[in-house]
Amino acid sequence: MGAGGDRDASKRVEMGQVGANGSDVFIVTDDNPRSEDPSVIRQQLLAGAVEVSDCEVLEMGDRRMAIAKALESAHGHDVVAILGKGHERGQEIHGHVIEFSDIDDFLDSVYEAGAALAIVDTALERPMVEGLSVLRVLSPLRALAQIAHWVRVNVLTAQVIGVTGSSGKTSTKDLIAGILGQRGETVAPLGSLNTEIGLPLTILSADANTKFLILEMGMRGIGHISTLAEIAEPDIGVVVNVGSAHIELLGSVENIAEAKSELVRALPATGTAILNKDDPLVAKMSDSLNCEICTFGEGQGSDFRASNLDIEPDGTTRFIITHGGHSRQV
Repeated sequence: MGAGGDRDASKRVEMGQVGANGSDVFIVTDDNPRSEDPSVIRQQLLAGAVEVSDCEVLEMGDRRMAIAKALESAHGHDVVAILGKGHERGQEIHGHVIEFSDIDDFLDSVYEAGAALAIVDTALERPMVEGLSVLRVLSPLRALAQIAHWVRVNVLTAQVIGVTGSSGKTSTKDLIAGILGQRGETVAPLGSLNTEIGLPLTILSADANTKFLILEMGMRGIGHISTLAEIAEPDIGVVVNVGSAHIELLGSVENIAEAKSELVRALPATGTAILNKDDPLVAKMSDSLNCEICTFGEGQGSDFRASNLDIEPDGTTRFIITHGGHSRQV
């Protein structure tokens, strides 16, 4: 495990505790130190890791060596978790990027697995695999988005539902999928595939027979959900809540609300925004919308109101839902 620099340092001790608590051997290495001293970041992770008594804790600043050590030490039935890096192909240390990636090697394996086409960066210099068609583009990520958008507009007839929120959006997405799946063919992402990679891949898993397409939308900053909404062109947008997740990246809860509101602000006039009326920051989003608005919550005035909420010991939740003067036990 490593931790990125120029991020919330207060979380690093806890990160070390969590990583070590689930491990027999825990190797602390570098991630993207950026402008910070990588040894200081490692010490912060180690401070939490050493509190776990039944874990062997090692420090190896060289990430390549740390990964090699982990793989060499593993035996049958062991699990090696390599944590702390995302899509980056290098480590940034004081403005200098050290390239490291074996991504090019995957062309052979995807061809062997039956892939018909590879979308690759024009900067990729390695020889192509014989028999594998290749589409060279300036940005594979952007190409993925463009292909998914084309499919959304030209192939799909499904009703597209976007779901976002600081917490609970994955569960909400799963509940919606479970209900709509009884009404027709429904496609929803597995787990929380809610990024600029996961969302296009979910769209591409749907076809002309799909009746409902449910898309989870996450964000790491202002403009991220707008980008996802441009790809998906949702008909319905659901905002579950606004909390403090990612506040270290956006600076305030108000900025988080602004980012989350990008989903419903992207809806067409014929669309529907479904908003949590109990959350003031979510409820306020209705002020800037020109589409149909539907609210839910426990408070008076919600279009769909839950009351008599009861959570049983096994986690089963029961409540009465009221809409248009009619009530029903759920």
